[in-house]
Amino acid sequence: MTGNIPNHIALFLVEDSAMMEVIGRDALIAEEIIGRGQIKIDEPFALQFYLPVKGDSDLIRMSK
Repeated sequence: MTGNIPNHIALFLVEDSAMMEVIGRDALIAEEIIGRGQIKIDEPFALQFYLPVKGDSDLIRMSK
């Protein structure tokens, strides 16, 4: 199924092998940063998603 989808996006995953399953063998070294991820178009690139609200924890951000 993934062969039919040309672009692959993965956010930080706890297991290193899980990132390789999504991005492929040439996945970058994952950094444990909230919102950090990778996208593979022709080759993997690092990307950063930003949070829409400020807050120190998920519970605080969800309550806003």
